[in-house]
Amino acid sequence: MGISENFKSERQQVVVVDFVHVTSADLVDITSAGFSNHAATLYTQHKHRSLDLPDFDECPEPSAQASSSLGLKPASICVTVEPIRQSGELKEKKSLSCSGSFGSRAGRAIRNYFKKWRGTGQRSLAVPDFNHLMWTFIAAFLGLGSVSLMNAVLYGRVFAFPFLMMSFGASAVLLYGVPTSPLSQPRNFVGSHVIAAFVGNTLRIIFGKATYVAAPLSVAISLLLFQLTKTVHPPGGATALIAIFTAPLPLHGYLFVFFPALTGALLMLFVAVVVNNIAVTRQYPLNWW
Repeated sequence: MGISENFKSERQQVVVVDFVHVTSADLVDITSAGFSNHAATLYTQHKHRSLDLPDFDECPEPSAQASSSLGLKPASICVTVEPIRQSGELKEKKSLSCSGSFGSRAGRAIRNYFKKWRGTGQRSLAVPDFNHLMWTFIAAFLGLGSVSLMNAVLYGRVFAFPFLMMSFGASAVLLYGVPTSPLSQPRNFVGSHVIAAFVGNTLRIIFGKATYVAAPLSVAISLLLFQLTKTVHPPGGATALIAIFTAPLPLHGYLFVFFPALTGALLMLFVAVVVNNIAVTRQYPLNWW
């Protein structure tokens, strides 16, 4: 809702009664922002909020630059208006509380919550050109193909668990399809799989067969560590679950952190660096650390 509203009836006086989500300085002179008909002082959410308005006969009409003059984004201002009548005549109101009743604040919060469901209207990703599609296909095939070959050689002979993790398939989408994404960079890619494998196996040891607790907890803890270590990479969450349900006996489970989590990730990373940089229009990585 904007700072002012259009009303059909001339018998309604509109008074600003609430400002929230204010992020400007502690004290703002609204008059300087285009409210030429009154003097009002707005305190931010860190102070006791109140508006003291003098007598006036018409609703304030702020200038087009009112929001920018206040140093606020338009979306950061929420205004509620109230028509005032008494015996058919307009009644002035000089001092208004900006906090509002609990019911009005709760209703506003609920409405704002469901408004978020509408989305922002941002367009989805555009279809890449043929060159990008071709190199994406080649990189994904070679990257997962190298890990798949290692799996054929080692699984059942050297290791008792698959070298080709399902989460590597999800990583391939980012690593080879969207190599410029911050989530595709080496630190994120390798770090997430190693952290998740360690967390998953540790919780497997602690909770044993109680996977209904270990599984969601492993993903939650892994995600928290991803954010703290700047290694957010969505497929890493799947690695935590794989460690819970696929890893062998607990004492041998920590091998899973190195084979295949670390080794497989490094192999896929090597392919990404080699193949993604062959094309003139592609570059990987954007940063190593």
